[in-house]
Amino acid sequence: MELSQAGFGTVKDVVSLPGGVNGFTSVVTPASKAVTIVTANGRLIKRNGSPVRVTSSVNDQITLNYSVDECDGETHKFLSIGARASYTVNQPAGDSTVLRINKVPTNPVGHCLYKIVAITYSLGLVSGKSVLQMSIWGRVLRSWQMRSRKPEASE
Repeated sequence: MELSQAGFGTVKDVVSLPGGVNGFTSVVTPASKAVTIVTANGRLIKRNGSPVRVTSSVNDQITLNYSVDECDGETHKFLSIGARASYTVNQPAGDSTVLRINKVPTNPVGHCLYKIVAITYSLGLVSGKSVLQMSIWGRVLRSWQMRSRKPEASE
């Protein structure tokens, strides 16, 4: 994930809603020693690795080619269809091939679904060493140890 992907999936449609995406109401939110980006982070996929796609659409309901539960709950309800528009899922939790979304999509059939998340990159210390950490929903997913560079000799 790179900072250049901030806003991928037309996330502006959901960050502007009350409460934004998990509390973030801007695509990029800087903080002390951290930055959070809201982005569509990877396609929803079937167990066999092929993408979950929209097979039909009627009003505010989309039907998928595979049953999903990745959109359950308040923090997981954000998705992008085809990385062209973003939506919130407005339905009870559970495994389903039919999703009710917050507005009528434009031409969604055949497009993949992407999960929209707020990813925070922060600087911290682990075992006395400086690290860059990537977290989603408050859970650290990945850490990179920072290496010090020797300053270049000035001419």
